Amino acid sequence: MMKRYLFVLVSFVLGSAAAIPVDVTDFSGTAIHYGFDGDVVGSTTAGDGNAWFSNGEVSSYWTYPDFSAPIYRDGSDSLAIRVDFLAPVSALGMNFTSTHTNTSLSLYNSSGALLESYTMSTYDMDGCPDELFNYPCDFIGVDYGLNDVSYAIIDTESDSDDLWVDNLIYQSVPSLAMVSEPSTLGILVLGLAGLVVARRKRMSPL
Repeated sequence: MMKRYLFVLVSFVLGSAAAIPVDVTDFSGTAIHYGFDGDVVGSTTAGDGNAWFSNGEVSSYWTYPDFSAPIYRDGSDSLAIRVDFLAPVSALGMNFTSTHTNTSLSLYNSSGALLESYTMSTYDMDGCPDELFNYPCDFIGVDYGLNDVSYAIIDTESDSDDLWVDNLIYQSVPSLAMVSEPSTLGILVLGLAGLVVARRKRMSPL
């Protein structure tokens, strides 16, 4: 019976390490930044050798404090911007702006299984400073907690919405500060394992 309780608790701890929405300030100094600098405007793919964007094109359309042309744009169509990673990562995020709609960042493993998805409501987004059309823009990021993220998709809820992204940031564990919290729970699990061993010894015949 004690084994079963321990197994359940371990499963809970491992599950609690996943899917933490993060801000750009939560990434460490070892995180990798990529901002389309030097990419050819009009290119449908762009990347830094490990992270590659597709389903859109490099654009020089906007330049604002959080967006410095060139940036990446999906256009008013059904395609969603996809970011593939040659080496899987644990956390990623980017600046984005969209035409007044909720925006989602979804993480997938190498088998195409959805690991986690986080949706930011339009009402929670900041506005782009001095933006002509007053489109909402913000940073969206997710820490999955394990180096299992092979690709990510950022998309809006409507096919007719424009979406622009810039300033990708990504990294692998154990860089984020959030990782330390599951570690504390792991110590608790080890303590319970010690209790199981002690209980067995106490119940063993002399």
